[in-house]
Amino acid sequence: EPMVVVLNDNEMSITKNVGGMARQLTKLRLKPGYFKLKKVYHNVVNHIPGGKGINKLLTNFKNKIREISVPGTFFEELGFRYLGPVDGHDISKVQSLLLHAIELKEPVIVHVTTKKGKGYRFAEENPSKFHGVSSFDALTGEGMPSKDSFSSVFGDKICEVAIKNDRVVAICVAMYLGTGLHDFSRKFQHRFFDVGIAEGHAVTMAAGMAKQGLRPVVAIYSSFLQRAYDQIIHDVAIPNLPVVFAIDRAGLVGEDGETHHGVFDIGFLSDIPNMTIMCPSSFAELRAMLDTAFTLNAPVAIRYPRGGEGIYRGINFAEQFKNSTSPDVNFITYGIMVNEAINAKKILENAGKIVNIIKIDTVLPLDFTSLHIDKNALVVTLEDSVGVLAKHLPSAVHIDCGGVFVRHGTMSQLYKSLGFDGQSIAERILRELQKT
Repeated sequence: EPMVVVLNDNEMSITKNVGGMARQLTKLRLKPGYFKLKKVYHNVVNHIPGGKGINKLLTNFKNKIREISVPGTFFEELGFRYLGPVDGHDISKVQSLLLHAIELKEPVIVHVTTKKGKGYRFAEENPSKFHGVSSFDALTGEGMPSKDSFSSVFGDKICEVAIKNDRVVAICVAMYLGTGLHDFSRKFQHRFFDVGIAEGHAVTMAAGMAKQGLRPVVAIYSSFLQRAYDQIIHDVAIPNLPVVFAIDRAGLVGEDGETHHGVFDIGFLSDIPNMTIMCPSSFAELRAMLDTAFTLNAPVAIRYPRGGEGIYRGINFAEQFKNSTSPDVNFITYGIMVNEAINAKKILENAGKIVNIIKIDTVLPLDFTSLHIDKNALVVTLEDSVGVLAKHLPSAVHIDCGGVFVRHGTMSQLYKSLGFDGQSIAERILRELQKT
């Protein structure tokens, strides 16, 4: 059946094709006359005595030459016609090749090569740095002074842990800068492994290392971890191996885009036996949780968001926010959503309501009987994910990402649209209280 598949070969991760033969044959295949001549040739040769045998002989010879000089033989052996590679920044060439691909009336692979950061010199020279950026000076390419983030705190802490424990190794999937492992990769070169865009391999590799007595840390974005779901279950959880998953970009990621929101990890991880899930609300908690993770002889996932910590910056929430007896509202939350719970609490208290906040540090395993939830209060769960608390507290009011794909937008826009900001939460709670 006719089908056109576009294969994008980006120079950041795949090397360029080399050789004059490949370039010249590609140029020839881009010319309309080539396809017309080829069609006429086949019609003529197939209608002369012995023509089909000659055609087969020449086709085999052509394929042997192509195997030596032209990429794409793999696809053609699978039944695809291979066209390219073509410069993906030359729009006219790409259009021309796509039109020819459509005319062929058969399955076609169109190989398009692009350059990361094309058109902006600083991005071309340092594509990893400009993969995801905050504010920067467009004239110099220099970023604005950056503050600490959960990623940078993780990177500093894992270096500290590695100094004390020589069995600690770190694995990432082509994101050592984004996950905060830059310093680790320099200080512990023989204990750092960037496996490229191969999440499943990263997890299985970590399992093998753990089996041999090492303490591997897999630093990975939440949205990419779902690619390794099978390996997490079969290779890590079933044998109950001590692999630490440092899950960056958990929750909403703002302008990183729709496909990068880390809202599903806690949903699929919470159903896996032997797994422990921790959710820090502050930098101090992240450091403490990493220390704890290396004392456990089982899989541990620590999920934290993109960016900074927000209002709450402590390590003992219960001491800072002592709960009252006979509250009107009980918030139950984890991670940085505690910041919005604090905002909502202030607004509700100004409206004369008594509000308690129950902050969960370890989401799995979790004994709900130990949370001391007031049965007479309105119970509200706050989660910047698909929502796992709803399974345990079905009668509560649930504010989470369940049932929708979160779109692109700034964090403030997304929080407002989803009703995650303190003001929206407080307004919804006041409406709920009026019903009772």
